Amino acid sequence: MPVAFSGYALHWMLAGAGLPPLGSIAHWWPALLAAFLLFRLFDIWKPGPIGRLQDLPEGWGVVIDDFAAALVAALLLAIGTRIAFFVRLAVN
Repeated sequence: MPVAFSGYALHWMLAGAGLPPLGSIAHWWPALLAAFLLFRLFDIWKPGPIGRLQDLPEGWGVVIDDFAAALVAALLLAIGTRIAFFVRLAVN
């Protein structure tokens, strides 16, 4: 899950702005919910190579497929957050 949440932090690092304050729940809860839902989606669905990673021997597949699902979730969260940021900027 921390890997999935890192997609939100990546957006703020690319923006050069630093993360919003932890006390500002209005900024955090949508991203944390999205990260959780995206991670669970890819962890259950296991599209493409994520599903094949589960077949690795000696229990590695269980760990690696979760890590791959979290990476995909983080990437999509970073892209989605970045798009939402620029849309909000254009509207205001």
